[in-house]
Amino acid sequence: MAGSAITRRERERHRHRGEVLLAAEELFSRRGYHETSVQDIARRAEFAVGTLYNMFESKAAIYHELIRIRAAEYMDRIKGELKHINDPVEQLEKILWAKFEFFNSHRQFFTIFSRILWESPSNDYFTEEGRKTYTEYVSLLNDVFRAGVSSGRFVDADPRLLTLFFEGITRMILAGNWPGPGDGPADPDVEEIKRMIFRGVLA
Repeated sequence: MAGSAITRRERERHRHRGEVLLAAEELFSRRGYHETSVQDIARRAEFAVGTLYNMFESKAAIYHELIRIRAAEYMDRIKGELKHINDPVEQLEKILWAKFEFFNSHRQFFTIFSRILWESPSNDYFTEEGRKTYTEYVSLLNDVFRAGVSSGRFVDADPRLLTLFFEGITRMILAGNWPGPGDGPADPDVEEIKRMIFRGVLA
């Protein structure tokens, strides 16, 4: 019975942490990190401030855990899409689709993540684990472009520049499709975006 009770408590604690993170994600995306307080998050999640501190030691801990979870989800999605695919053109197509689908499903996180990158991923908003995940994603893109260049499928260019091109244009398209303040990116025409990008990178 004791083991069962602990399991139930842990499940409940996990659920409560998830509710706090969802509330924080909404507030961080709408107000920004510095304009959001622990009290705001507790109020939005409908917990007492003391209860929230029993789950997270600080606002920064909430923020870092949110970034860690979403970044891991994104990488899992990308890696899942690339399983058993060796052709760099098809790999890039899969990454493009996965990126737009993920950020359209997590529009509030897109706002938060964009602010981080705008200020530079070397800042304190990224934990060491967060920076490692972001570096892993960039390295994955570099490898895709490097394979494409080596095989003659992509233009003969520095894979790092092609990665910057891909990330820059997709991020700006997502950001440019915002209908208004506080809204997420509108659904883009991914096929049209793919045609525009590939006309620039295919040999």
